[in-house]
Amino acid sequence: MLDYGEKPEVIARFVGVIGGGIVLYFHSHWIISLVWVFFFVKLHIFYFLFLRSRGEVVSRREHYIAASLFLLLLIAFLWLPAVLIIQDDEALVFAGAALIGCILVFLVYRCDTLMYLVIGEIVVVAIMIGWILYYILPDFGTIPTKMAIVVCGLALLGYLTRSILQGRAHRMASEAAATGTAQAQKMAAIGRLAGGVAHDFNNILTAIQGNLELYGEFTDQRDKDESVRRAHTASQQAEVLVRQLMVYARKSVMDVGIHDVDRIFEEFLSLLRHLVPGSINVVAKRPERGLFAWADSKQMVTALINLAQNAVDAMPDGGVLTVSARGWNSKQQVPTVDGDTLPSGSYIVFEVEDTGRGIDSAVMDRVVEPFFTTKPVGQGSGLGLSMVLGLARELGGGLQIRSSAKGTKVSILLRWIEEGEFPAALA
Repeated sequence: MLDYGEKPEVIARFVGVIGGGIVLYFHSHWIISLVWVFFFVKLHIFYFLFLRSRGEVVSRREHYIAASLFLLLLIAFLWLPAVLIIQDDEALVFAGAALIGCILVFLVYRCDTLMYLVIGEIVVVAIMIGWILYYILPDFGTIPTKMAIVVCGLALLGYLTRSILQGRAHRMASEAAATGTAQAQKMAAIGRLAGGVAHDFNNILTAIQGNLELYGEFTDQRDKDESVRRAHTASQQAEVLVRQLMVYARKSVMDVGIHDVDRIFEEFLSLLRHLVPGSINVVAKRPERGLFAWADSKQMVTALINLAQNAVDAMPDGGVLTVSARGWNSKQQVPTVDGDTLPSGSYIVFEVEDTGRGIDSAVMDRVVEPFFTTKPVGQGSGLGLSMVLGLARELGGGLQIRSSAKGTKVSILLRWIEEGEFPAALA
């Protein structure tokens, strides 16, 4: 809400009106100054409550109501400064002129885009200027002086109108440009996602179809079994990719609860064996027995497989892939890759480490952005790390990435559940 978006300005506005009304009352003993404060504050409260009760999408009728309420507020504010400016007391004249100047600057600052509201604001100010001229012109004897005063009033109205309309045009142009940029970025992101997913699925389908065709050509049963195993592995990779997309799109229902860390790790290893080529040596550091984490086991396995796939891609010439899970007690806050921190406490840490070429420091801050990938076009959707980060956040944990020329280590931190801890307190 524009009228209430800047708290210091709102506070200054109300303090000024209330304080000014009280000071004016003691200076002039006008009861209307207190009436002015009462109705202005009451109408402001009603206007604020109406705006706050509306949702993000409003009807045309609600637009009209909000615009009418604002114009009533404008009238409620302006009538007293207009009265002050026609008095003989120089202090009151100055105060009235200053208040009118404040509201004119505020109208330009608001930069409303609704044409009927803009027209309404200009009409209200025009009526105020006309009313003031009606009362002060008789005090000036000569016609040229009266004409000069009228010209000054018209000039004020003209420049105000020009400023409001130009502000409206600039704001509409800026909003249109921002919308166009956002739409272009959205379409580019969708294109990168579609290209990456299509390439991944094409590779998987090629593996499945190729192995099934080989199955019909092989005569040795062991070769037939091996082709079926490879086709099954490829289908599991397709399942992982679908899970990844579902998690990212928030279409996958989270099954969050207390899960045995060893079981998650074991399921991860069973899938990992079919993913890693022979040129890569896998080192598995199993967790201790009796460790439990607040997690979704299926999505955690998907996330770990995703990290392992990234690690394999980082070692095209072979290397060592180290996977582990352990409990960890931190006495200090834990920094995460997105710039956030986790409180000190007990965590379950799943780690995937490779001996690949590492991540360039120039892009380290962007690796968790959706659709960002360092892989060639069509060889990655750019959703992997952003999905893992989102999952860790959903589970109340975080993600850490450490990389150098000797390799990369990615750590998923989840909340460690001690025996007897009440799970509802963690949700």
